[in-house]
Amino acid sequence: MSGEQKFWRNDLRHLFKAMGHHDRIESPTSIGRPDLNLCLYPGIVWDIELKYTDCKKIRFRPAQYMWHARRQKVGGNTCVFVKYVNNGTTYFMVNGDKIPNDHITDHWYDAAVACWHGSIDPREL
Repeated sequence: MSGEQKFWRNDLRHLFKAMGHHDRIESPTSIGRPDLNLCLYPGIVWDIELKYTDCKKIRFRPAQYMWHARRQKVGGNTCVFVKYVNNGTTYFMVNGDKIPNDHITDHWYDAAVACWHGSIDPREL
């Protein structure tokens, strides 16, 4: 099981289930589509990309960047949740309009709009 899959299973699945309705998406036919669709009460929809890293660099495929850019352009809510494991666990949330247009980047770290050490506080989402 990949780090991203463990991130979903161990850290996010139960958190998001308590917050609303979610669909985990793994589609080889929809290139660039984020990993998760979350509908929060009362009907606010987020498309969420999941990333796991043990260094500051994460990889974005060009199709992922473009998907987020197109969705943001028409008013959609997109973001990236990053689990960074290095001398402890830190979670970051980066809004979709701040995703760097780099193939492999560490610029996401400075663009985070939320950061949690140890666990995600749902009251801050």
